[in-house]
Amino acid sequence: MPEKQSRRPAKTQDPKFHASISPEEHARRGNPVNIPMPPKMGSDRPKWSWRKNRWWRALDGALVLFGDGARVSKLNLPSDFSAVRLNKLPQGSTPMSISDEMGKLGFSVPTDGVRVVAGQDASRLSADVRVEDPSFAKRLCSKLQSEPAGSNFSREVEAVPINNPLPTSSSSSRVDCKKVHLSWHRPVRLAWLNFGSENIARKVQEKYSRGFYKVLDKTVECKHPTRSGGRHNAVAWTLVLSSVPGNAKKDDVVKGIPAAIRPRHVEMGAPTYNDDIGYMNAIAKSLLTNIGLLDAWEDASDLGGKRAKARARYHDDQDAQDAVATLKNAVMSRNKVVKLTIQHVYSVRMKESEPIYQAVKDDIDKERLVWKSQHVLFIPYPPAKGYRVLKLEGEDGKNVAQAKKSLDGILKGEVVEDIEGKPCWVPAFGTHGPIFQRIKEVRQTLEIAIVRDQRKRQLRLYGPNDKRERATEILRRLAEEAASTPHVIDLGPTQFAWACRGGFRTVSAALPSASVAFDIISTPKRIQITGSDEDYRIALDMVREQLDNSQAQKPSETDAPSCSICWTEADNPILTSCGHDYCGDCFESLCTSGSANPSTSITCQGEMGSCAAIFSLSELQEHLSSSVFENLLHASFTSYVRAHQEAYRYCPSPGCEQIYRCAAAASSASSPKDHLFVCPSCFASICTRCNISHTGITCAEHKDMASGGYEALAEAKARLGIKDCPKCTTPIEKTEGCDHMTCGGCHTHICWRCLKTFETSNQCYTHMNQAHGNIGLEHYGRRLY
Repeated sequence: MPEKQSRRPAKTQDPKFHASISPEEHARRGNPVNIPMPPKMGSDRPKWSWRKNRWWRALDGALVLFGDGARVSKLNLPSDFSAVRLNKLPQGSTPMSISDEMGKLGFSVPTDGVRVVAGQDASRLSADVRVEDPSFAKRLCSKLQSEPAGSNFSREVEAVPINNPLPTSSSSSRVDCKKVHLSWHRPVRLAWLNFGSENIARKVQEKYSRGFYKVLDKTVECKHPTRSGGRHNAVAWTLVLSSVPGNAKKDDVVKGIPAAIRPRHVEMGAPTYNDDIGYMNAIAKSLLTNIGLLDAWEDASDLGGKRAKARARYHDDQDAQDAVATLKNAVMSRNKVVKLTIQHVYSVRMKESEPIYQAVKDDIDKERLVWKSQHVLFIPYPPAKGYRVLKLEGEDGKNVAQAKKSLDGILKGEVVEDIEGKPCWVPAFGTHGPIFQRIKEVRQTLEIAIVRDQRKRQLRLYGPNDKRERATEILRRLAEEAASTPHVIDLGPTQFAWACRGGFRTVSAALPSASVAFDIISTPKRIQITGSDEDYRIALDMVREQLDNSQAQKPSETDAPSCSICWTEADNPILTSCGHDYCGDCFESLCTSGSANPSTSITCQGEMGSCAAIFSLSELQEHLSSSVFENLLHASFTSYVRAHQEAYRYCPSPGCEQIYRCAAAASSASSPKDHLFVCPSCFASICTRCNISHTGITCAEHKDMASGGYEALAEAKARLGIKDCPKCTTPIEKTEGCDHMTCGGCHTHICWRCLKTFETSNQCYTHMNQAHGNIGLEHYGRRLY
């Protein structure tokens, strides 16, 4: 036995320190604690924290904040910000202290707009400061140059303007790059066990090696017994145990060994380090917070394997990347023997309906084997309220992104196409009549999922390939049977009230062979009849006369929940926080149609539309899949931009989706270069005054050159009956219906005859009756409103 090593006392520890006291407690007591710092804090590129609001989205070159009802609350462009790099700041500078100094200089700078980074000089720091003010950088640089020496921000502090990319935003289905996993070796020690018998020593060694004997429930390593000393040595045979927990005592080592074969002597070596788990967690967290703001932190447990493991999530992607780059092998313990291992973790979460997940589960399980071979973990969480959260996680970003792409492909489903390769759709597919009951029968018989996308006018199938093929054949035949021309009856306020009081049920009961749908989402409200011309005439007469609905079937208290949209038994029912029921499809249609109007929020249509409770974003996210929810936000944003074309426009390059801010009416003295926007996506140069690319010439010169083309376009539009929206100039073509039109761009209500605009549909109908004598349905032979 190596006596010098085994009997060497551990180094005497400063009595002021104790392993169970955290670094923060040492600092409170005034004890010096040297917390190791990373060699570098951050990268040279600016990194920004942002408001802790999960409803920010980066869309088409803009940063957008959404509010309740999925309405756009705030829209920022990169040009709204400016940023500077402050160099030669004194050690100890913090976002709070820098914000205070900015205030003394007359600038309002929030702390979340300040990022402290390492300076080139070890005794100095730098900071990136970002403000929602395009002139901030220029004004601050000028102010610092004129600031007298001796102030906190003296002439030694340098300010340099820097680029200001948009802050990162959240999303319910994007790859998350903000998480890191940390680990370090737990303290261990050696133990020497001395035996007088070789046989006993070998028996004990075998038990340790096979894991029968443990120390503090931990498996340890045990070498074969060695002999030392003379023939009459009472402790001649020695076993050396390694990886013994650092806090283990002699009694812990021999506790599992029967008394008859216990060693005659036990010698314990010194632990590799004496810092407890609380101290090590504090050190690890300190290292990470020196890099950037943490959104979440999970301490390493005192229990577990040979390595302690902690987890953290940064507020910004770039901070996580910098932490991995700068903290690899960072020293943690006071004796500098413990080094940190840090790994970047990529993850993505998405939510899908439980019926769809069950239909594609076999396909996912096949891909799961591939993901496992690429060290990508797939976790399907238990379903809740009809939806299931799916998670992918791994340390290789490319593999996680590829796994997400594969999963997206599975969850996308297959669009039912006709024999010509076009989406197979008839209006009856979008109603809750007999055709829908047939679709439900197909779904139940084949055990697949069928989703009706009424906005895109598509049916999507989910399930095994052979079952999808059978379903496609059945649905094609069903489409041929239901290929009747749909008829629409627009409802004025009195007709709508009559329909809500039972008139719709009266019409439905009178037309058992037709598909009758009640559309209360559209403007104006309408009843849709899919059937013969005779069915349509019967329904139209009933609406005109507003027949007595006293005999209409009334729902009883024992009936299944009725959908607030289609007024039939709710399919895949959803119960909102205000207590109203919806079909899953109807709720999705309500949301997608509501997002198309930027002036209104998505509201509940319960109680004949009188509920009007605005759905919170949390509730919308709860009742919609990840893809539908994100598409909903993007559609709301697109509608907002189109409705504010005096302020924002899309880049005119084909296929480019960048937006820019339009220039306000400028004086004749302004320079053309002041109104030049260079698209960061396609690099097109666009004049923000006339919203056209005409590099090298003025707006007036371009308008003069293009006047001939404009005249030809105007003639073609007049010949085809196309008119421009008086508000946003979106071209509109009327194909059927009354003279009330709604612009697809800005959703203004328009009288087609005189192009007068209104805020609501009722105002438009009143105007048409008063100014023109009717609403443009003269072929019906009488006024309906």
